Amino acid sequence: MTALLTDEEIIQQAHEKFQTLAERSAYVDGLLHARSIYEARLAEVSQLRDQYQGDLIKVNAALDGHANEIIRLSARLAEDAKVLAGLVEAMEPFAKFLRAVEAKPLRGADPETIYAIHTGTEWEAELKWQHLRNARAALSAAKEIK
Repeated sequence: MTALLTDEEIIQQAHEKFQTLAERSAYVDGLLHARSIYEARLAEVSQLRDQYQGDLIKVNAALDGHANEIIRLSARLAEDAKVLAGLVEAMEPFAKFLRAVEAKPLRGADPETIYAIHTGTEWEAELKWQHLRNARAALSAAKEIK
């Protein structure tokens, strides 16, 4: 047997159910709002990811360009080292001659000029001791570069 409810009890139960539905509705509204915020943030993150991927592609392209330039400069440096080695080898006899002259000076030689050609203005030339000293200094500097 079911007891009949009074009007007051019916109103009370209806009020409780309405309150529960209102609470559920507010909860669902809160969830929907949180979801819309999440979707907005997700769109921002996706946009930033795309932007960073584009930037990364640009950086990689720049690095490739720099790597190619380093390879080119390394090859040029190797060529220059070969040239420098040839110059060092070519100047060595002059440095050896200057060491010998400084160890045992030549008698009667001009203290400044080793050899001079005076056959007219077009072919006039002199080789001075200072030229050999400069060559020896350059040779020493080149040997240190190696």
